[in-house]
Amino acid sequence: MADDESVNKRQKLEESQQENIEQEERYTADDLKLGEELVAAVKAGDLGQVKAMIEEKEADVCFNATERGRTPLHFASEAGHLSIVEYLLEQRHPYNMLDDDEVSAGELALKNKHQQVYDRLVAEGVRSELVIRAMAAVFDKAEEGEMVVPNEDYLNQKLHYDDNKLMDANNDAVMMGWEGPLMVEHAKVMCPKEGLDVLNVGFGLGLIDSELQKYKPKNHFIIEAHPDVYAHMKELGWDKKPGVTILFGRWQDMVPTLTQSFDGIFFDTYGGK
Repeated sequence: MADDESVNKRQKLEESQQENIEQEERYTADDLKLGEELVAAVKAGDLGQVKAMIEEKEADVCFNATERGRTPLHFASEAGHLSIVEYLLEQRHPYNMLDDDEVSAGELALKNKHQQVYDRLVAEGVRSELVIRAMAAVFDKAEEGEMVVPNEDYLNQKLHYDDNKLMDANNDAVMMGWEGPLMVEHAKVMCPKEGLDVLNVGFGLGLIDSELQKYKPKNHFIIEAHPDVYAHMKELGWDKKPGVTILFGRWQDMVPTLTQSFDGIFFDTYGGK
């Protein structure tokens, strides 16, 4: 039994050493230097330097060419640097990355009794899983034939804007201005602070998007399928707003092309289609 344990430990050590070699080969000498400086700043709890390394010098936020393959989030969590943990998560560092020992940042925070850091990582995990499950449910229904493809009649009919209302060809309201106060509250929930990444599906009157803009999102994606609404957006200059990306097409076609992750997603298409 003892011999078997020794063999297993030796194998794990060899595998870890091989992974470290591969990681170092993946990084250039400059990348390694930047990564090491980033890790040093994280360990020192220097948030300003961490931001400078990532935003100005473009150090890899998930740099893991370190002993035991730990990333900046591992080191920040282990040391209890909450502000750095929050910043790294904002920079899209996965909350659940594992080191060579298959240990997560959350486990290190808990082990070292950094409850606030641990709670923040758990909250990030819950948020991420809710988004993933919500989107998965949508696509599962689509595969099962439960999701109706957007009404071609609606997409082909002429829409028009009339006195703060968006009307279809039958003069039925697609969206009305009275929904504005609702959008104010939705935006508050989606953007608890400035500089986040948000996605809205369905522009309509632009109520939710106008509210989201007040929170100065870092990236603001809008998916719109109707050509008349899309043309209206361009007339209003939405395609020229800083940080705004308009995706013209059905959300079922656009969502699979996205590589961006989001802090908040608003989904309010006409008829749910």
